[in-house]
Amino acid sequence: MSPGEVHTGEPAAQAGMWSYRAFYPKTEVLEEIAEDIFGRQGIHLDFGGRPLWQDRKAAEHLRRMHARIEGARDPLEKQDALLSAFAPLIRRYGQSSAGTARRQPPAGNVGRAIDLIHACFEQRLTTADIARSVGLSDFHFMRSFKEKTGMTVHAYLTQVRLRAAKDRLAAGLSPAETAASVGFFDQSHFTNHFRTSFGVTPRRFAASCC
Repeated sequence: MSPGEVHTGEPAAQAGMWSYRAFYPKTEVLEEIAEDIFGRQGIHLDFGGRPLWQDRKAAEHLRRMHARIEGARDPLEKQDALLSAFAPLIRRYGQSSAGTARRQPPAGNVGRAIDLIHACFEQRLTTADIARSVGLSDFHFMRSFKEKTGMTVHAYLTQVRLRAAKDRLAAGLSPAETAASVGFFDQSHFTNHFRTSFGVTPRRFAASCC
């Protein structure tokens, strides 16, 4: 629904409890995504004259992204989900006024970003930190990164951290020390990612290295 549009809601079935999730994105965030999608800068984005779009597939996608943001502690994962939530909507329903043609940054910028991730994976990185360090907008960086690597920025960073974690566990660090040293927010998130990727908990992996 467009900003300022008066609205309310009701359950799909008339019995039982219900709830809803809502996004309130800033205009500049949506226009930055639109500039990259339409390949032009200085545009004005709108979604036409309809006050409400009904699209079950889009609604389910937004619900998943909202839940992912709600459950994530890593700011990079939150931003990945936030920008991923809006791009399909803008592609399908967005309209833009004419802007100036946008010059595409060199593809080598993504390679520099990958080098930065490998050098600084222990730090609290955000998409904005990495993108700006190589001269790209957040969304253009995310899209270009996935095209080059086949992974989201957050998924790639997580794999780099997990590979480093295996080395540190093998060297004798405890799971808690390892989680903190490679950039995870807490041991539970580290354990979940480690088990998903390697099929074993960090503690059992460390014991097998003795």
